[in-house]
This record gives sequence, structure tokens and C-alpha cells, in this order.
Amino acid sequence: MKQQLRQRLQKQLEQMNKTEYLERSQGLANQLYQTEEWKQAGTIGLTYARFPEVATLSIMEYAREQGKKVALPRTNMKAREMHFYVIQDLDQIELRPYNLYEPKENPRFYVSPKELDLLIVPGLAFSKDGSRLGMGGGFYDRYLPFFKGETVSLCFKEQLIESIPVEAHDMRIDLVLSEKSTC
Repeated sequence: MKQQLRQRLQKQLEQMNKTEYLERSQGLANQLYQTEEWKQAGTIGLTYARFPEVATLSIMEYAREQGKKVALPRTNMKAREMHFYVIQDLDQIELRPYNLYEPKENPRFYVSPKELDLLIVPGLAFSKDGSRLGMGGGFYDRYLPFFKGETVSLCFKEQLIESIPVEAHDMRIDLVLSEKSTC
């Protein structure tokens, strides 16, 4: 059931044109900037999104303009884990397997889960109760138990659904920002 939902949503989201995609992403970013979670965060974890995930490049740039640190995850597919690294510019990222842009591994820039104040968690679908359907790798579900800050997810209106099939290991998001509402 989860895989069918992933495929349906992916197909639906891919129908957005680039202009609509960027405008809608910016609208969600603007909502994020108004939250207390954003205002109080000094170090923010997020992914370098790829279409059709909500675009994050402008969020990274705005965070740095505000003096916030930006950390991106680097995945280890064999161990099925991820670690965050602070980046100061896009020269510090590289194209990795699965067409993911991730930070170059550098122990000097490693950020522990306890050092992140805010984690912007990606996903394909979200419900109002904070349930999330990711891409199926389980990376965030394994990372979040060690993270003690605030979690926020940004989603297009198509991604906000009534309910998501939840398993015992699935972690909930504190705040879901959608074009429809704030949950």
C-alpha cells in the first residue's frame, strides 16, 4: 500500500511545471520563515531537494543570510544511515548515488543530532497528525530518535492526505506546513 501511494503521489507531483514548482516552493518557504521553530533555530538540517520535493535552495540561502548554519545529510547506503555536515557554499556538495546532492565528507563539518536545532524532514506524503511517508529507505526514522530539536515538513497541497499507513518504527513530525494549512 505504501509503495502504491508513493508512485501515485510522485506521478501527480511530476506534472508541475518549473515555474509553478518554484513559486509554490517559495510560498512554503515563506511560511516556514514565520514559524517560531525557524526564528529560534541556529543550526538547521535539511536536504538539497530534487524535483518534485519542495525546493530548498532558497531556504539554504536565506538561512545563511540570517546567520544560521545549514547542515545537509550525507547517506551511507550500505549502513542505511545518514550524518549531517555544515556547508557554507555549494562547492561543499557533490552528486552522489541516486542523483542526490550531498555534502562532501569532512569530519571538521560534522554536526551531531544534538547540535541541530531544527530539522526540515522531507517526504512524499504527510497527514495532519504528523505522520509521514518517506521514500522508503528509513533514513529519517533511524535518525530521528537521536534528534532532540524541532521537526518541520513542507508539503504541497497534493501531499497532505487524510491518513498514512503507519508502522511501529515510523516517526512523527512536530509541524507540517502545507499550502492548505499548518498542522
